[in-house]
Amino acid sequence: MKEYPATYQEFKINEITSKMYKPTLALQARMEDENIDVSVREFVQGCTDLSDEQIQGVRNDQLQEIYKDIATFAYSVEDKSEGKGKKQSS
Repeated sequence: MKEYPATYQEFKINEITSKMYKPTLALQARMEDENIDVSVREFVQGCTDLSDEQIQGVRNDQLQEIYKDIATFAYSVEDKSEGKGKKQSS
């Protein structure tokens, strides 16, 4: 089986090693839909391999930190345009 390690990142919460993934297109669509509310818990659950039982044991402050880490992991922009010209703003 081929594995793509850059698509996930491991983290440890309450002595449990887990994986965080980038949000799926379906989850992103739900988040962008102004008629649908997505809680931090739903977002974290959709982007990790934590089971329902495991996520129940995670405190809200921990959920907030995991949310921030997932957002940084998923939405960070790496500069892959090395050597290419960029517009300079004055």
